[in-house]
Amino acid sequence: MIMGKIIAVSGVARAGKDSWISFASEYLTERGQTCAEFAFANQLKSDLEAFVLEKFGIDIWTDDTEQKTKIRDLMVAYGRIQRVHSNGQYWIDKIRPLVTACPADIIFISDCRYPNDEVDFIHGAGGIVIHISRYSSDWLGTFKDYRDGANDEERKNDPLVKNKADFRFEWPDFGDNKEAGRQLVWEFLNKNKI
Repeated sequence: MIMGKIIAVSGVARAGKDSWISFASEYLTERGQTCAEFAFANQLKSDLEAFVLEKFGIDIWTDDTEQKTKIRDLMVAYGRIQRVHSNGQYWIDKIRPLVTACPADIIFISDCRYPNDEVDFIHGAGGIVIHISRYSSDWLGTFKDYRDGANDEERKNDPLVKNKADFRFEWPDFGDNKEAGRQLVWEFLNKNKI
């Protein structure tokens, strides 16, 4: 049985999922709750780490966008094969023991990407899914240009996950103004009593 409340975030690459969790963790920690973070992708990276380093000389944990782009298709293909082979349970089976053993009050999952298996797992555990969208806009704020998926898999599944999400959160590109992002997240959490 999972002890903490799961809050999973979804959205396309570079939508700001990690930043959102960082700001949300600050907010919840200030209110006396303990937080932990997990990711389905971390399990995938663990599976492929040695192979990618040996064959391509790339550290799969890198934050370098150019290096990530070189191996993204391999990671997506491997993830999809394992999902198909296990009827969508492979990554859930990898993360379930981690979140079950976690004593934190709030358990963040930073990359909910599939509408049936992953969203259903979160909801079945009593958790919530928050879909995050990031956009650019003109100087008047009248035109919003939303980030698109990084690959076909993301472009196909993100709208489906968004449709099943419990909450939707949109924010603009805020560059280095982290305080603006923090304020938006804190207001959202307070308004929705999360």
